Amino acid sequence: MQRKIRDLRRQMKASELAQEAGIASSAIRYYLALGLLHPPNKVGLNLQFYDETHLTRLRQIRQLKERKGLSLAEIAKIFEKNNPPTRRDLLKDGEAENPAAAPLAGAGSTEGTGTDQENREKILILDMAIKLFSERGFESTKISDITEKLRMGKSTFYVYFKNKRELFMECIDRLAVTIVPRESWAEIRSEQDFFRKGKKRGVAFLKAFPGYRGILNEIRGAVGGSDPVMARKASEAFRVLSRPMLKDLRRAVAEGRIRIRHDEALIAYLQLVLAEGLGYWQMIDPRYSVEEGAQIVLDLIQHGFMGAPRPQTASGEIEDSTGMKTRLREIAFNGDHVLRGRLGDSEVEVDVSRLAIVKLRENAGRLRAELTTKQGEALEIEVDGEIPLSGAASFGSFRIPLKRVRSVSFGEG
Repeated sequence: MQRKIRDLRRQMKASELAQEAGIASSAIRYYLALGLLHPPNKVGLNLQFYDETHLTRLRQIRQLKERKGLSLAEIAKIFEKNNPPTRRDLLKDGEAENPAAAPLAGAGSTEGTGTDQENREKILILDMAIKLFSERGFESTKISDITEKLRMGKSTFYVYFKNKRELFMECIDRLAVTIVPRESWAEIRSEQDFFRKGKKRGVAFLKAFPGYRGILNEIRGAVGGSDPVMARKASEAFRVLSRPMLKDLRRAVAEGRIRIRHDEALIAYLQLVLAEGLGYWQMIDPRYSVEEGAQIVLDLIQHGFMGAPRPQTASGEIEDSTGMKTRLREIAFNGDHVLRGRLGDSEVEVDVSRLAIVKLRENAGRLRAELTTKQGEALEIEVDGEIPLSGAASFGSFRIPLKRVRSVSFGEG
């Protein structure tokens, strides 16, 4: 029989790639989320394909895990520094570099061939461990606490993990995927504007933060702990968590959208630190919504570290539903300098600095905003009445939901 020549241009669905690489389909999604695997080739709205480059990368990941015993966070660092990894990276410590050594594992590999039920069990253990580590701390959480919560026998736990230490280390990898909720991924990825994307990521992080603050503290504690392996892994975890911001920063710099006056990796990490700090502040003083808080962090990063122009702010007079009028500076809607709404089936964003007058009225249970721009253009959009309008008044800060506003007249303040 004539030997079949591999077509390097062939296209595979996720299920086909998983079968070829000998892993579960869920692992592909996991590696994509961690940035270990480059995105597939999109050929339609809901149709995407993988190719031989994805298969090669999956085999490299397997080799680094099995031969070097590296965590996913450590593998991500190798890929970031050396893309793709060299053969020396794939060798065990002390192993000679030998051209005749076995090739990377191909189709037929047994890695990840467990059933979907097994994959679900492991993820359930990881997610419950993250929850309990956050609530009780690493030292105070016992394996039996996790298994009892899941109504699972200890023997099942030991199928996946040798001990609690190994579990904690895998929780660190898992956290990089779950700390920004999966349902937010598509919206964040589809956003092309650098600053709006940063705000969307910040909002998603802040919404999830209360459930993860405890384990984040545990990981920070491990960075300076006495266990050198745990310390190294914890250090790498923060690099992984800040990697999406770093990629966005570098892309925006390359495209000329922003200028950076400091180290990009440090700024990406500081975004994470500031978001954490804001998460704690909201627990202390919940006056700010997550959207407003994310905008504050973004403003601080933008004007503290980046050479990007400051967005124009607007001043004017607000009249509420009782007829009370108040003059405001730095008028914002939901902490942003645009007013968002719907125009028919479309979503629109109107720059506040371009507005002259906004009149609000309720019609059939919906709030309508009649907009007049400084150029005299008229536009009517549907807006969310719960969106807060905020600004600075002579007596202090000001905040009111749009449904309680009758009109906004912009002008010099």
